Amino acid sequence: MLYTRNIIPFIIKELSSPEILILLGSRQVGKTSILQLMEKYFLTNGIHYLSLDLDIETNLEILSTYENTLDFIKTKGLDPVTDTFVLLLDEFQRVNRAGKTLKNLHDHHKNIKIIATGSSSIEINKTISESMSGRKMIFRVFPLSFREYLIFKELDNLLDIYDSYIPGQNISSFIFNTFEKHCMEKIIFGSYPAVVLENDRERKGKKIFDILNSYLRKDIREHCGVSDTVRYKNVLEFLGITAGNLMNINKIANQLGTYYRKINDIVNIAIETYIIEIIRPYFKNRKNEIVRNPKIYFEDTGLRNFLIKNMNNVPALRNDWGILVENFFYNEIVNNIDIFTEIKFFRTKSGTEIDFLLIKNRTILPVEVKSGTCGFIPLSLLNFCIKEKIKKGVIMNKDYSGITEKEGITFVFIPYVFSSHVSNLLGGE
Repeated sequence: MLYTRNIIPFIIKELSSPEILILLGSRQVGKTSILQLMEKYFLTNGIHYLSLDLDIETNLEILSTYENTLDFIKTKGLDPVTDTFVLLLDEFQRVNRAGKTLKNLHDHHKNIKIIATGSSSIEINKTISESMSGRKMIFRVFPLSFREYLIFKELDNLLDIYDSYIPGQNISSFIFNTFEKHCMEKIIFGSYPAVVLENDRERKGKKIFDILNSYLRKDIREHCGVSDTVRYKNVLEFLGITAGNLMNINKIANQLGTYYRKINDIVNIAIETYIIEIIRPYFKNRKNEIVRNPKIYFEDTGLRNFLIKNMNNVPALRNDWGILVENFFYNEIVNNIDIFTEIKFFRTKSGTEIDFLLIKNRTILPVEVKSGTCGFIPLSLLNFCIKEKIKKGVIMNKDYSGITEKEGITFVFIPYVFSSHVSNLLGGE
C-alpha cells in the first residue's frame, strides 16, 4: 500500500514549471514510492507518463545517450516531439552521461517534464554538469517525519489531534502518553518507511541492517569508490557516539589512529550521501561560523542507534536519551522549514549553549530542548534573549505545554512530540 508523503503537493505544484525536478535523499528513504504516488496522480488526472528504473542494469544504456532515450520513448508509443508527458527516472545518477541527456531533453523537448531521483549529491554533481544550471529544481526527501509516521501507522485519530495542536496549548496526560509511545518507537528505530511498517522488533532490526549494508555496498563502495568500508563504518560508529556534540575531526582521527584528511573525506561523503548533517554555530561575524566546530546529527536515529549497538527503548537506561530527543527535534524541524530558514546553535567559550537557533529573514527563534519535564525558563535562554533583544523563545520538553512571559519576552513550552509545530512560530515572513 502507498501512503502519502508531505512532499507530494510541492512536486505537483511544480509540474507546470520548466525545470527538471530532482528528488535527492538516501537509499530506502521512499523516493521510489514517491514516484509511484506521482504515477497514481497522473493516472487519476489523465496525464501521460513513462517510468524508467535505473537501478536495473539493462536500463542504464537507455539514458546513456540522447538518441537512445528518444528511441525508448518511441517504443512506448509516444512521440518525443509532439506528445506532452512526464518522464520519471529513478536513481538517474547511475548513468554516467545522464546530465548531457537530460540537458538535451530539457532544451529540445519542452513538452517533456522530467522528474528524477538520486541517492548521492556527490554522484549528482558528477552527473549534472554546470550546463544544467537554471534547468533543475532540487527537492530533499527525508526519512518520515512524525506526522508521516502517524500516516504510515494508519493512526488517523492521532493525526487529527496532532494537526490541530497549537503551541502552548494544554493536552491531557492520556493523549500525551499515547503520542509518546509512538514517538519513542520512532526515536529508537528511526523513520525509514520499510522499518516503520514493520511491527516486529527483530524484523525492524533486520531492515535497518539491510539498509546499512546496501548503503555501504552500493553508495560507498560502488559509487563513491571507497574500498575500505570497514573503516568507513567505524567512523560512522564514532560519529554516532558523539552525535549532538561538537565535531572535532582531529580528535576522531587520533581516536581511530588515522589521518585528519581521511576522516574529513569520510565525514564529507557521509554528509553528501545523506547519512549525517552538520549545523554551524551562530556568530554575528560570519567568518567565525566556518572556522568553529559544528555539531553533528543523524538523518535517521534508528540507523545511528544500530551503528552504536544500542536499541534499548527505556529512556532511563540510556545515557544518550537527551541527545536522541535533540536529534529528533532536528529531524522534525529540517523536514518542515522552508528554504529561507537557517538552523544554527549558539555556544560561548565558557560552554553556555542554546541548542538551536532558527533564523529566518534575520529573525531569530531560540530553542532549548529538554528530554525531561521542564516548566521553567533556562537562564541561558533568558540571558540570550535579553542580550540579542529577542521577543520569543521556545522550550521543548517531555510533557509540559504552556506560555509564560518574563522580561517582556514570550516563552512557549512545547512537548517534543510536537516538534514540527515550532516552525509555525517563526517570524520573518
